[in-house]
Amino acid sequence: MSFPAFAESIKIAEAEFLRRELEFSLIPFESLADVKDLPSTLILILKSPSGILEEVLDMNASLIVLVLGDEKYQSDLFFKLEKAENVLRVFTPYFPTKPRTSMILRMVAGSILDGGIRFRAPAGGILRTLINGARKWRSTADLSKFAKVRQIPLGYTNRFVEELSSLGIIRQDSNSLFERAPLRIPGFRTKNVSFVGTRDSWCRDLAISHLKRAIFSDSITGTFSIDPKWGGGSNLRVNDYSSSIIDSDAVLCPPGYSSNFTFRFWECLLLGTFPISLPLTTQDWHLWQPNAWRNETIKRISAFSWRRQISTFGRNSFDQSTYRGLVNSALDEGRDQLNAARRFIEASI
Repeated sequence: MSFPAFAESIKIAEAEFLRRELEFSLIPFESLADVKDLPSTLILILKSPSGILEEVLDMNASLIVLVLGDEKYQSDLFFKLEKAENVLRVFTPYFPTKPRTSMILRMVAGSILDGGIRFRAPAGGILRTLINGARKWRSTADLSKFAKVRQIPLGYTNRFVEELSSLGIIRQDSNSLFERAPLRIPGFRTKNVSFVGTRDSWCRDLAISHLKRAIFSDSITGTFSIDPKWGGGSNLRVNDYSSSIIDSDAVLCPPGYSSNFTFRFWECLLLGTFPISLPLTTQDWHLWQPNAWRNETIKRISAFSWRRQISTFGRNSFDQSTYRGLVNSALDEGRDQLNAARRFIEASI
């Protein structure tokens, strides 16, 4: 069954994710006035921030809203959708949760262990990053308190699907990747840790710098490739990104441009590779990982240090079964969230 979904933009990075996992057929529109013969229940794909939010809230139809936005979130949008009587349910990957004070202190300690006090990047230093992270933390709602909001995985990008199709791992059909994951059977990998992408924030620069040091010192076997135009006009070969994940035990997953959310995290899980990521960073003081993953990783200070997390994969004796268990538990949680969304949509349309 395919569900028509009216999208504020059909060029969103998650279009393939919506088609494969929720069976949406995206219909473009610039204004709801362009839509003829509206059904009684309408599926809308909104960006964050949205340019048509006020128009949406004035509609007579019942609404199922998915809020996407390329790894970004805005709390004001969720407040308005939660209060709107015609909104039945809001699905979003952007489900920031405020951590305990003790976790914030561990995060700061982890940054100090990584040499963050001395480290400077084009985006500034640790103090500026902490101030920006604190402002975002204070102003962002804890969406877990909202009755209408439900979480779905951030998913994967259209580029990721294109690369896997080119490599022959998947076909260009509408089959779910989550139901088939992990798409690669765990086995011998040529690298310990790798990274392909861009550097565009203090937290990212700090993480990448520790990966570089570990590789140059031969404490791990890995590669990194920095592309300033990553995500648009990239000079990398089409398969470089996915191939690096497939060939590695773990992949560095620093935060996105404005938040801790990153497609890379889920794309690694789908390929059975362990994503090295922090529960929260000085850039964004919100927990965002799957619950099973978070509960396991926040128990130790090393979970908040890029250097210590990377060094774990330099040892030949690291416990692969533990990491595979975390990958599988996160995938199970993602499947449960997607299935809950499917059931609700099927029952409402």
